[in-house]
Amino acid sequence: MPPIIREFQPKDYAAVAELWEASGIRTESLEDVRFKLQRDPELFLVAEDGGDIVGVVLGTFDGRFGSVNRLAITESHRRGGLASALLERVEDSLRAKGARRVWAWIEGHNQASRALFARNGYEEWQAVVTATKTLLPPPS
Repeated sequence: MPPIIREFQPKDYAAVAELWEASGIRTESLEDVRFKLQRDPELFLVAEDGGDIVGVVLGTFDGRFGSVNRLAITESHRRGGLASALLERVEDSLRAKGARRVWAWIEGHNQASRALFARNGYEEWQAVVTATKTLLPPPS
């Protein structure tokens, strides 16, 4: 039986954080995850197999565009279509919200993710530079 794709629940946090860490993806704090759940929780998905979290994707929507972040699959479930299934599910939810385009945030060195997104119709824009700024006060 294939894994079940469902919305993230706070009880999933430890397993999701462990999966992100094992995949080399920066882990969101529980506080940040709870903050995300206040807006479009249906875009934060996990794949569950036999009670274990084996995949995760964090989608967001700003009212026009969607984004896909922190897509990770356990080693034992890779190359079986689960990443594409999670991606398709989050894209369907974004489409239903009226998203006009979806962006994927991929670290440049992550060739496996770059290939996955290319197989799923994403085009890389080499001329785009991503910049970030933290709006929270520095820790004391």
